[in-house]
Amino acid sequence: MDQDKAPCASRRDALKLGLGVAAGAMAVGNAFAQPARLSKEAVKYTDSGNVEGKDCDDCSQFVPGRSGGDMGTCKIVDGPIHPHGHCIAFSPKPKR
Repeated sequence: MDQDKAPCASRRDALKLGLGVAAGAMAVGNAFAQPARLSKEAVKYTDSGNVEGKDCDDCSQFVPGRSGGDMGTCKIVDGPIHPHGHCIAFSPKPKR
């Protein structure tokens, strides 16, 4: 009687599988990575705006700090952002 042998994976097959899993994990991780933010210099950011209604706290990209006057952040500009700052990347909040 001949015994059926179960196919045995070679080390090369195991290595290919491992590399494929690692590459897939890296691809998924990169899909959720945050894009690089712009520098304040690139968007001509200033800590105080001079145009009514176009301060950072009026912008859709602004993320407020813990309390009203605290520094916040921006979704597209790197570093702390003053609520009354201004830059050329201003995008008004949608009207409700």
